[in-house]
Amino acid sequence: MSKVIWFTLISSLLLFISSANAQLYKGSIKGVVSDSVTGTGINNVNVFIPFTSNGTVTDKNGHYLIKNIPEGEVDISFKHVAFIGQTKRILINRHLTSELNISLSGSVYEILEVVKIVERANWNSAYKIFKRYFLGDPFEKNCHIINPTALLFHFEDNNLLASTKEPLLIRNHLIGYDLKYYLDYFSFYYERGNINNLEGDQYYTYSGECLFTEMDEATLRVQKKRERNRESLFLGSQRHFFYALYHDCLEESGFRITRAIFKKEEVFQYNKLASKNFQVSKIHIDSVFNFLPDQNIPSYIYFQVSGSPKPIECMFSLNSEYRLFQIERPILVFYNEDGIYDKPKNVQVVLLSLADGTVYFDSTGYCSIQNGILNWRILNNSAFIKYIIPSDYFPESYKLLNPELSNTTNH
Repeated sequence: MSKVIWFTLISSLLLFISSANAQLYKGSIKGVVSDSVTGTGINNVNVFIPFTSNGTVTDKNGHYLIKNIPEGEVDISFKHVAFIGQTKRILINRHLTSELNISLSGSVYEILEVVKIVERANWNSAYKIFKRYFLGDPFEKNCHIINPTALLFHFEDNNLLASTKEPLLIRNHLIGYDLKYYLDYFSFYYERGNINNLEGDQYYTYSGECLFTEMDEATLRVQKKRERNRESLFLGSQRHFFYALYHDCLEESGFRITRAIFKKEEVFQYNKLASKNFQVSKIHIDSVFNFLPDQNIPSYIYFQVSGSPKPIECMFSLNSEYRLFQIERPILVFYNEDGIYDKPKNVQVVLLSLADGTVYFDSTGYCSIQNGILNWRILNNSAFIKYIIPSDYFPESYKLLNPELSNTTNH
């Protein structure tokens, strides 16, 4: 098995005492969403924290209120089919209700003359690609789009592009959630040949925001099955990682960490060893997040798999309420429940980086970030909608294993 790089703690590392059930305090946010032209309130605006199950809609006067938001900086999205959506970052203070009023501009959808919408037959072919690389369920056995006709497809050279005028309504029976997904863009690039043959290299990328809602009540048997699926998808997730970090059980939980290197030559700079003493490998950065559309090429990250690794510098400290985490350089987080990491293609690989700021996380692994941006980027083509759970989900079984969390609800 290849050697791995572990954390070098360069700041205060306190004993794991007290605060075993520490939780981030919560606050609320309220405000009014109004029309930028008339100044009147807009009703039925979706207001939510992206990729969570926490959201609401504005009333007839444009008022909204979201409760139970853990303290720290959080993104709040405002979406309405007739207006240009916005996403704002705001600081949530413990036990207080923050206020954020916002005005939205009217949205005019125009299809330019240069955009060629594919014919019906081509739409069907394009939709098959979209289902495969966006949903991750090409036959829609467990996850399907309720309103597929909202999708528009067109080609630009060897790029298949998708757009939509309204949010995609997605039912994921696998985990029991309805998703309202606001698609910003979807692009699928095929290197050569006919789109139907899909010859050569293929890369794809998409971006958007969504809100999760629990599906209607199901039988006890179906509920248990969905919960098992949710727990399975929780493993290796960002929240699972910080949960394991909090409880000092990263290795036992299946995580391994190594330095992310963006130039192969840097490996030799980090190690004053002959190249024969260690191996260098590379991993394709998943095009979902890092594909370079202007160049039609992906990028790569290198990592050392043997030899004497250079420790990772980070800050990890504990106070009486929650724990803090900072890191200067991106790292690779490998996850395999079986503990086998020799072949990256058989494990989940994530690029974890923190652009300034500090990560605050509690005993359930829930994170909030202050004065920075935390990126958790899956690198090996597993970021399909079918396999995404709300970031505020926390397994019931973990609460049973930790009595102090028994009264904790999903944030």
